[in-house]
Amino acid sequence: MPAPEVSVVIGAYNCGPYIRETVYSVINQTFKDWELIIVDDGSSDDTYKIAGDIRDERIKVIRLNKNSGLPAISRNAGIKASRGEFIAFLDHDDVWFPDKLNIQLRYLKEDPAIGLICCNLKIMSSDKRINNMNHIFDNRLRSGYLYNELMSSNFIVCSSVVTRMSLIRDAGYFDEDPNIVACEDLDLWLRIARQNKIIFIPQALGAYRVHDSNRSSDGKQLQRCLYIVDKHLKKNWVAENQANRARANLSFIRGWALIDKDAKLARELFLRSLNFDKSNVKKVCIVSFALILSAFPFLTRFIKKHFLDKKLNSIIRLQGL
Repeated sequence: MPAPEVSVVIGAYNCGPYIRETVYSVINQTFKDWELIIVDDGSSDDTYKIAGDIRDERIKVIRLNKNSGLPAISRNAGIKASRGEFIAFLDHDDVWFPDKLNIQLRYLKEDPAIGLICCNLKIMSSDKRINNMNHIFDNRLRSGYLYNELMSSNFIVCSSVVTRMSLIRDAGYFDEDPNIVACEDLDLWLRIARQNKIIFIPQALGAYRVHDSNRSSDGKQLQRCLYIVDKHLKKNWVAENQANRARANLSFIRGWALIDKDAKLARELFLRSLNFDKSNVKKVCIVSFALILSAFPFLTRFIKKHFLDKKLNSIIRLQGL
């Protein structure tokens, strides 16, 4: 078979209830010149059987001997088996809307300087209900060399990405370091963003499924992100002042995610944010306001329940990790 224009990579693990819907969202794309590489990372459920039973000559299913525990390993295996000029990533429980690839490829073909294009996604619950809330609360079209902005706040969802295969190879694939597990995608997007234009389309072209197993609530998430900042600083890819701004923003974001669950820890993270970057008056005011709010748990729960923090995103620039 001739090489397809786009290779789609799905790393799959114990996703039997979701994998069929995910795969058919690729099959139903209006753009048809694709191959789909599904890498089953040693699932103990029926994921491999369900994926293998879907009959389409464009689909290839690879099974790893045992579960690696590292999404980077299954994704890299899928990349190395791919033949397309462009590569797209889709998590095993997310879905695409039919025009996703068509819209994104139009941008990539029109401007060779674009290295990676991503988009917004709707939020979908485990029972398949898609609501009107976007996963990224930002209505701006972002375009340009966005390395520093991405370092401070990850606005790229893996299932939204289409990039050039050549850039993935040049960047060295996903880092399989266990210290950045669940953040290895941010590290790769940053490596691509260093020298290539990135575009974020605010239009939702798919849906991100939220359920208990993928909520990033553990305290290690911030440490993994800070590890990436340190990694890039050691390579002299980012200046010390920008690294500190990134550390401050990441600490604040994690604190805000915890403010209605663990106010004490949230306050510690807000103070850490101030210690990293005291030069930004606007940020100092925002963090001070958050510190005051942390003393009123009922008010913070009300704000988050009604998504008021998200609606103020254009002002205070909050992004969920």
